[in-house]
Amino acid sequence: MTAFTMERVDSYRSAEELCPVARAMELQSFRDYLGSGSEKRVLELGSGNGTLTRCLREIGWTVDTVDIAFQAPPEARRHHAADIADGLGFLPKDAAYDAVVSLAVLHHVAACPRRLPDNLANDLAAVTRPGGILMLQDVPTPRVLPSLDANPDDGYFAAANTARIFAELVDPHSEPTHNGIYIEMAAIGAQLADEFAHLARFHHRCDWNFPNEEIAARYVQALFHLNLSLAEVAAVIGPTLQPAEPGLRLPWALDCLVMQRL
Repeated sequence: MTAFTMERVDSYRSAEELCPVARAMELQSFRDYLGSGSEKRVLELGSGNGTLTRCLREIGWTVDTVDIAFQAPPEARRHHAADIADGLGFLPKDAAYDAVVSLAVLHHVAACPRRLPDNLANDLAAVTRPGGILMLQDVPTPRVLPSLDANPDDGYFAAANTARIFAELVDPHSEPTHNGIYIEMAAIGAQLADEFAHLARFHHRCDWNFPNEEIAARYVQALFHLNLSLAEVAAVIGPTLQPAEPGLRLPWALDCLVMQRL
C-alpha cells in the first residue's frame, strides 16, 4: 500500500487551492449514475480533501467517508479514519448503503492489479443494499491501452495520456513513490460478479482544465508531490496540453466500473 505523509497531504491540498476547478469533470460520471440522492446514503472510500464528497452532497446524498490520512470533509455526516486494505470491519455491524464509491483509491490498497483484498471485496457486498450501486474509478492500466497515436479527441487518447503521466512522472518521482499497481477493472468486475451485476465499464474522459501552462505544471507537481522542477514537469505534460475556452486542458481519463448489488 502507498504510504502517506503529512507533507504529501499538504501538497495535495495546495494543488486543490491552486486550481480548484481542475478536476471538475472527474465527478460527472458519479452524477450520471447515482443521480439524486434524496434520503439515500453513500459510503465514499478514500475521501481525500473532499472533492467527491462535496459533489455527492450537492446532488442530495448523505455521505459517510473513509480515509487513512485526511480529516473529515465538512460535507461528511460521519468519517472513519481507517485503512480499507483489511476490509470495512470498522463500520457499524448494521451498515447498509445505497451506494459505495471510490475515486482513484483502489491502487493504494490492492497488492494485485486483478484482485481486491478478499476482506474488502466481501465487505463491499456486505455493506451495499440489494439494488444499490457500486462505482469504482481508478487510473487506467497501461498495458491494455492503445498508444498516443490515437485520435487526440477520443477517450482512449486521454486514458493513454493519464497512464503515460503516471509512468513518466508519478511512478518514479512522487514522494512517496506510487506503488506501481494499476487496477484492471474488468478483472475486478469478474471478482465481484457473484454479488454484483455488471452495469458499465468505460474510460471516463475528464480532462483537467487550467488557465495556463505554468498553473498546469504547478498543479501536477503539487497533486502528486513530485520531486521535480516545474520545467521537468512541463516537459512531460506540455506536448499533450490542448487549447480550451478559456486556457488549456490536459487530456485525462479514468477507468470506471459500475455494478449493482444483487
